[in-house]
Amino acid sequence: MGRIQPKVCVLAVAMASVTVLASTVAAQSLESIYKANGLKFVIAAGAGGGYDVYGRVLARYIGRHLPGSPNVVAQNMPGADGLKATNYMFNVAPKDGSVIGNTYATMTLQPLFTNQGVQFDPLKLNWLGSMGKQNALCVTWATSSIKTIADAQATVTTVFSTGAAGSRTTVPKILNAVIGTKFKVITGYDTAGASLAVERGEVDGLCGVSYATLMASNPSWLIDKRVNVLAQFALEKDAHVPDVPMVLDMVKDAKDRRLLDLILVVQEVGRPVIAPPGLPPDRLAVLQDAFVATMKDREFLTEAERLKLELGMIDHKEIEALLKTAYASPRDVVDRASQLLNSSE
Repeated sequence: MGRIQPKVCVLAVAMASVTVLASTVAAQSLESIYKANGLKFVIAAGAGGGYDVYGRVLARYIGRHLPGSPNVVAQNMPGADGLKATNYMFNVAPKDGSVIGNTYATMTLQPLFTNQGVQFDPLKLNWLGSMGKQNALCVTWATSSIKTIADAQATVTTVFSTGAAGSRTTVPKILNAVIGTKFKVITGYDTAGASLAVERGEVDGLCGVSYATLMASNPSWLIDKRVNVLAQFALEKDAHVPDVPMVLDMVKDAKDRRLLDLILVVQEVGRPVIAPPGLPPDRLAVLQDAFVATMKDREFLTEAERLKLELGMIDHKEIEALLKTAYASPRDVVDRASQLLNSSE
């Protein structure tokens, strides 16, 4: 036994050396890519919205936690509430670690509910993590006659959306089905035009926007109480609006609760950051580690606080677990959700 032990030690040292060498090679390889091209950060939304603000702040700091501290260029790629950018990330973006981005949380479940325009598989995308969960709020402009959720249950309430797949379309539809609201979704607005539509009274408000998004894009709406907050759609209450009623508290039917268990995965995923599929595992690990490091970066956190951004990191493993559970949902629950979300009403 005395003769075998040194060989075991030598083998362990050799294996450790190989691991260190592999990591070093991966880092050097990424550094050479970044030196030549920098890092591109694709933002799945138009300029000025919450996803844009959050994405640009992350892009300003993540480079310092990557090999060679590359220059990071943020590029907006709006379209169909994240569908255009997510399709690009899955099918077109280089699979070498030179492109990452964010996407709408609704994209995580989109393939469950429709094939229209979907050219990606969330279970094959590489997830770096999420910048935080989101509680979806329904709000109306202060001068609107719709001031409570009871008003929205009694009267047709117009709300805007930038596309058919986003939460500002899906959340009103779900609420109409499970608590009897009468939201009417008006689509076709861009990010900037939608806010003006509310302020001008073209629509009553919006439903499916988080407190954090409003604070990032339209803080005066909340600070100056320019909107009525009707309800919140999430698993847990947002501490900023503790007196606003929870949709979950209004739902008693067991089938409706199962439906919400599936749909609310979107709110739990929140603000995800992604990389293309097919990345070498060591290169993906570098990106995931950089995301975690950025979310703990003091200067990043200071800027986020200055911009009133709400953060709450979720790592890639939690996102992957949420998606695995969602995609194992009973067929009848998925079919009902699909029917509701794809209806024209």
